[in-house]
Amino acid sequence: MKKSIVLFELIISIVLLSIIFTVTSKFIFEVYTKNKQLQNNTILQLEFETTKLFFVHLIENNSTLNDIQYKDNELYFQNNLLLENVDSFKIQKNNLIYNIDICIKKDDIICQKWIIQ
Repeated sequence: MKKSIVLFELIISIVLLSIIFTVTSKFIFEVYTKNKQLQNNTILQLEFETTKLFFVHLIENNSTLNDIQYKDNELYFQNNLLLENVDSFKIQKNNLIYNIDICIKKDDIICQKWIIQ
């Protein structure tokens, strides 16, 4: 009788540990995927902000934006790669105000519109 109780306790322990392991693994996987997604979104926002700062710097220094080229889903400045995975790009100049529409495609397409004076 004593051996059967010990065996039953062992089986219950194994089942409980299996459940705990499964739930913990699922939780860790969800945390990992959420962090990866957050990292990608943060990198994308950082790419947008650095590109915007670059344009602001050019405009403030009275440089021309004619050296910016958009081809093959990439943005170039004086034939140097400025930004990759650009889905669309458009610059409009009205007097001293620049309207810049830009969309980047990684997992999703994210667009921003900048107005720079």
